[in-house]
Amino acid sequence: GDIADGLAAHTRPAPDKNLVLAHVGSSDAAAEEAVATLADRLAARLGRAVAVRRATGERTGASISGDHHLIPLFVTHALLLDRLLTSGASADPPLGTALAGIVADRYLTA
Repeated sequence: GDIADGLAAHTRPAPDKNLVLAHVGSSDAAAEEAVATLADRLAARLGRAVAVRRATGERTGASISGDHHLIPLFVTHALLLDRLLTSGASADPPLGTALAGIVADRYLTA
């Protein structure tokens, strides 16, 4: 399984909202680029633009509003995700068990 496929299957339709892939954030440029690439792959699967926003950093959630629908790149609810949810945006639930197939596939092929 592929994480972009898993996210696409997990994402609820929100046709009147701007989609945002919400992630923890990293000081590692390669990690940030990997999330941007994932957002592009998710956008291709959904046929819609997907922006990226970090849950950490100076401007955490500054540009998130009720016009957005969050796609959390989080396994469970946590303080960082909760910060983004105070913006009034709608959101999918955290990934939780939706990751099980991907984790199992990667374990079996490692």
